[in-house]
Amino acid sequence: MCEFDPYVAEYGDKPRKQASWFELKQALALQSFATESPSKQFGNLRFKDAMKFIYSAIACIGIFCFASAATFPQGSGQSDVSKIVESRLPALGHRNWIVIADSAYPLQNSPGVETITVTEDQIKCVKAVLAALAKTKHVRPNIFLDKEIDFVPEKSAPGIDRYRKGLEAVLSGHKAEKQLHEDLIAKLDEAGKTFHILLIKTPLTIPYTTVFFQLQCGYWSDQDESDLREAMKAKG
Repeated sequence: MCEFDPYVAEYGDKPRKQASWFELKQALALQSFATESPSKQFGNLRFKDAMKFIYSAIACIGIFCFASAATFPQGSGQSDVSKIVESRLPALGHRNWIVIADSAYPLQNSPGVETITVTEDQIKCVKAVLAALAKTKHVRPNIFLDKEIDFVPEKSAPGIDRYRKGLEAVLSGHKAEKQLHEDLIAKLDEAGKTFHILLIKTPLTIPYTTVFFQLQCGYWSDQDESDLREAMKAKG
């Protein structure tokens, strides 16, 4: 009866002198395994399978982290908000919203509201949204501001005067309609039941400073829509 040689079983006729340290170690482990009782072998297999699973999970996490970091490379000169908005814009269209909100803006439950928190200055975020929208042809914004912003006193909200001036400069050349804050929140809540809303919260701690961008079709004007409806009425 021939004695079982685990090295030969694993590596065939390969000379032992040519075997690597790893191969010899594997052969010794196989020999130890062959002499164990079936119950112990089963336990070792379960342990080895568990270790394989752990190693695989660690590898997957590492790959995921690398991919996440590679998605938005640092030092490119482009802000995180610019990247976020530009990555979402191709999928957004008529009746979607983009919102730049101060830090106390409520977390809404409507299924279509995607809330992201950032660390960037709010005025810079508004500029980033306008710049991204200027590059697109398929959408254009209707801009809304809180009506209350004109009545917030500097003594109650230090920095509001500076913010108002900065926002006015950024929105120069753009029409912005002012509505009550609660009415705008209600509009978002209703829109979020059917349409996607990208809501970006900044660290700003000044009230009534949120800027709302309601997206409209970029290649069909409000006048075009009005003329279309009138023509349809005329036809009966």
